[in-house]
Amino acid sequence: MGRLAYASWVTLSFIVACSSEVNPRGRPTPQPQVVSSPRGDAGNDETPPSTTTANDGGDFPACDSDPTARVICTESASGVPWGAEVVVAQGAGQAPSPGSGTIAPGQYQLISQTVYGSVQPNTSSVHVGDRVKRVLLVDCDVAYELYEQSSAGSSGSASGNDCRRLDPHPLSLLSLSGLMEPGITDLRDHVAYTARGDHLILSEVYAYSDGTPFDILGAYTYVSDFVRVGSAAATTPSSATDGGTTATAGRDPRCPATPPSNGDACSPEPSPIECEYGGDSFGNCTTLAECELSLTDRTFRFQLAPKSDCTPPNPKECPATFAAASAMAAQNPNGSGPTCYYAEGVCGCVVPRGGPILSGAQSCNWTCRDGKNDALLAPGCPWPRPLAGDPCTTGMECDYGGDCGGEPSLGPNMICQQGHWLDVNFVCN
Repeated sequence: MGRLAYASWVTLSFIVACSSEVNPRGRPTPQPQVVSSPRGDAGNDETPPSTTTANDGGDFPACDSDPTARVICTESASGVPWGAEVVVAQGAGQAPSPGSGTIAPGQYQLISQTVYGSVQPNTSSVHVGDRVKRVLLVDCDVAYELYEQSSAGSSGSASGNDCRRLDPHPLSLLSLSGLMEPGITDLRDHVAYTARGDHLILSEVYAYSDGTPFDILGAYTYVSDFVRVGSAAATTPSSATDGGTTATAGRDPRCPATPPSNGDACSPEPSPIECEYGGDSFGNCTTLAECELSLTDRTFRFQLAPKSDCTPPNPKECPATFAAASAMAAQNPNGSGPTCYYAEGVCGCVVPRGGPILSGAQSCNWTCRDGKNDALLAPGCPWPRPLAGDPCTTGMECDYGGDCGGEPSLGPNMICQQGHWLDVNFVCN
């Protein structure tokens, strides 16, 4: 998965400000063989074929008769009063299907937001436990939005505006993915809804991607309940919990007992599915199978990642034991040194942050990482590092890679979602 950091606060990936790029912040750029199409509200130089905007008096024109016309974001919802802050909850099972209904125009406030499935960790998506305020100004079939959001345990916040066309039908994952392939209609500026009296419920589906936005491992869904301002339903938001942490007793049952073959069918419910097999004591040269959406037949199938190199034997310069290697704390003046592997951990020469990088001027420090007592690993992180698909306690993150400080790697970074480990990398701040 992409190298992205877990920040103290993040902006909603599904609420993209008008001047944002096509891809949500934090996602890698598209590969050249696949071309993505910009949203109509992305602030590009192309003039949309049709728009729905407020006039100088703040009034709106009649409904746009063209349901494919793109909308232009404005801060039209700035006059909607903020409601109470909502804590994002974790939903169980499948997200409810949107069911259309008659849209009542007017002002709306968010009263609950629930996530179904695993939110992709390497994006700016809102996560379970985050605090959110969202208001809408709904006119015809267009919802103009303002939002504020901050992560759990953080005093920082993010804010912005968005606009989308309300669609009375469930929207396919492909139509919301940004992929421009034959037979795919780009509906990223649409959102499915259910209207029930004074309630307007948005069903917001986002692709769970790996490496690029075009390696789709499934989807996760936000169900967001808004109520009209001043209605009887506009009361204190319903209480929500973050779902706590869950521990599983066994390996992901969706992983075959032996490595699948490329193209074997799979079903990412909930996404994603990662299954890792074999490897050496450091978790290198494993077989990693991911359940990906095939653009050939539009079904989910296992794809095997190329194997990494196995852990090499220690060079003769390596001390005989981990204890002896750990005792070598003096600086290496030559700026070079072997990486040495032991049952307890790994040692190597690390260039200090901010140090010289010119050839011949570089120096480094001999550093050892003890897999069972490493300062970079959160309490409870297992050693040796687990394989993708192994059981874990949801919410755990283990920085085995040591990427941010250049420390010797204990293996791929891992995160626990839906009770099973996933291979994921972090980006340094």
